[in-house]
Amino acid sequence: MLVTKLKETSSFSAGANAVNGMVVCTQPRRISAITLARRVNEELGCPDEPGGQHSLVGYQVRLDRAVSSSTRLLYCTAGVLLRKLQVEPEQHTVTHIVLDEVHERSVQSDFLLLLLRLLRRRRPDLHLLLMSATADCTKFSSYLGHCPVVSVPGRTHPVQSFYLEDVVEACGYTLNSGSSYGVEAAIEEADSLEKIEATQSECQVVPETSEGLDKSQYSARTLNTLNSMNQEKVNPQLIVKLLQHIVCGRACHLTSCTIPSLDLAEWLRGTHTCF
Repeated sequence: MLVTKLKETSSFSAGANAVNGMVVCTQPRRISAITLARRVNEELGCPDEPGGQHSLVGYQVRLDRAVSSSTRLLYCTAGVLLRKLQVEPEQHTVTHIVLDEVHERSVQSDFLLLLLRLLRRRRPDLHLLLMSATADCTKFSSYLGHCPVVSVPGRTHPVQSFYLEDVVEACGYTLNSGSSYGVEAAIEEADSLEKIEATQSECQVVPETSEGLDKSQYSARTLNTLNSMNQEKVNPQLIVKLLQHIVCGRACHLTSCTIPSLDLAEWLRGTHTCF
């Protein structure tokens, strides 16, 4: 974690609770900003939802906003903060800016870091924190004038890797005929011969993959499903099948699942009450 001009933890709290003071924390994705705001709001014991009059936490992402006059901790995406800097370059009401997951670099995040470095020259009272578990701290520190680097010790948890073929086999998943997640559906959606050829070359990766598999470990059903599945398209049916297998098979009620998009996450929550 990189820190520029962070004196004491009390100064962080003081800035957050000051009149019109606000802490802004950026996240690389919309779903991260929203879920973190809800989690922190719950842990703080706020009686309202994020953005409520009795909540210190809020969030602002594209097409969604939950902010009130009581908000002192705002979660947002890099694009939203860039827009705020465009409207009000000095950001006088902000006391701290936290850039989380800075290793997930993009055009927006790099441009935002440039603007914040220039802003720090005009506003030396602004506290800027960069956080990451995998970033090259020396490069970021050098870019920000050789700011201090604070390392927070942690530990890694044992991880067992399962691949698509393992998931299909364990869940007993079968791709229905004519499914929109199959290779044939992807080819039918192509609107030109060139796109058809490109789609075929991209989607039919599985036969090559299945040739390298130890077929004795997988059933014929699994191999057929792999050969007909479009692996370039997220299959929510398979995600639901996998979560049901984990929860029911291990009698586990606490499962963390990273969903690749906010729309898919909302669809899962709306169609399956267990999520």
